[in-house]
Amino acid sequence: ERKLQCLLKLDRLSDVESMLDVYLDPNLDSYRTILSDKKKKKEKSEEKKSEPTKGFVWDKVPIELERRSGTIVSSSDDKLCIKYLPDRGYHVRSTSQIKAGELLVDEPPYASVLISAHINEYCFECMHSLDPLKTNVTPCRQCSRVLYCSRQCEKSGWQCHHKYECKHLTLLSSCLTHMEWLALRIVLKAGLGQLNDLKPKLLKHELECEASGLRSGAELPSCYRSDSYENVFHLMTNSFLRKSSDLFRRAYVALFLVKFLVHIQFLMSADNGDDDACFVGGLLLRHSQSISCNAHEISRLKITETGKNALANSVANGIGAGIYALMSMFNHACAPHVTRNFS
Repeated sequence: ERKLQCLLKLDRLSDVESMLDVYLDPNLDSYRTILSDKKKKKEKSEEKKSEPTKGFVWDKVPIELERRSGTIVSSSDDKLCIKYLPDRGYHVRSTSQIKAGELLVDEPPYASVLISAHINEYCFECMHSLDPLKTNVTPCRQCSRVLYCSRQCEKSGWQCHHKYECKHLTLLSSCLTHMEWLALRIVLKAGLGQLNDLKPKLLKHELECEASGLRSGAELPSCYRSDSYENVFHLMTNSFLRKSSDLFRRAYVALFLVKFLVHIQFLMSADNGDDDACFVGGLLLRHSQSISCNAHEISRLKITETGKNALANSVANGIGAGIYALMSMFNHACAPHVTRNFS
């Protein structure tokens, strides 16, 4: 009986069954009942485990959208829409049932910046982790400061912004926060040609809508794209909520960046009254405000320990920041239904 009790505690039911087949003592009938109950519970438990999980397979969470929406390019087809309410402004809402584990948005940043402290650990363009032995990296074509994970990233980074920043990395990393650097990147990516083409429309928006603090005067395009400068421009600045000291500091940084853009010959002049310099300075001031409440930290999950609760005990290390036109419209919730991850 003592052995039967031990085997039952260890959940070795087949051994219990073998013993009861050998010892046909009626005094052991209570153990036969316990064995029968345990076997039934075990069978039910195994049936539940074998049932397919509704919605998706847990070990195969998608990282790419199966079908993209025709109206919100970075989102899943027929799942999301953008609405406007006076108290919330423009925001994202669901249009149909969303299953657990379903991918809703796959959005690259319009512009991003790597934190200077991680310059030797991650690709300067896409922030992919670099080989510690540096066997898979591509260096900048001109400087020895930054590294890329591929020739494609090096070429893309050079054409977009690094050709302007390359000779001045020490200045930029010592004088600017990564958020201020991100404001510069937005303007560099848009380019002076595109900014001048949009100038009448953007100035009209400033005059008509900025006083209200909302984007009520700006109609959403029929196709909302994450790579559109206009959609980044229209993100909320909350200027009317800021203290004058905060606005002064941001204006001072914008002036510094205008001087820098003249120095690298992105702008021709910063003299008083120069239209391009005043216009671009205003954009830099606008972006320095909007990214503080719209940009997302780009992070890498660091597993702090192994074991059952490894994921719960892990921390997200910030390695950069990016501006996302669509993700910026997801309102905060203290008990959210969705989560964001970086690849």
